[in-house]
Amino acid sequence: MNAGGHRETLEREIESLSEILSQAFETLRQGHAPVLGDLGLRVERLCRDVSESAPNVRESLRPLLAGLIQRLDELALDIQTFQSGLKEAKAP
Repeated sequence: MNAGGHRETLEREIESLSEILSQAFETLRQGHAPVLGDLGLRVERLCRDVSESAPNVRESLRPLLAGLIQRLDELALDIQTFQSGLKEAKAP
């Protein structure tokens, strides 16, 4: 696959992961725990694929990846907050 096609494939995966994160945030807002399925494996595969890409592809994806990482971090914090709320609600 040429560099442009490879970059587009990676961009589509980043967009797909971003959609999953948006759904997870919405589920949390509705007061439910999100089901993340294979999110961890997909992120792992994306990281591997990006690291194996040509330097110019990696550089062009940097802003998208930074945004994805920020959203993943925010989701992790929101899930922790959600879980803490559940624990407090169950406490006598």
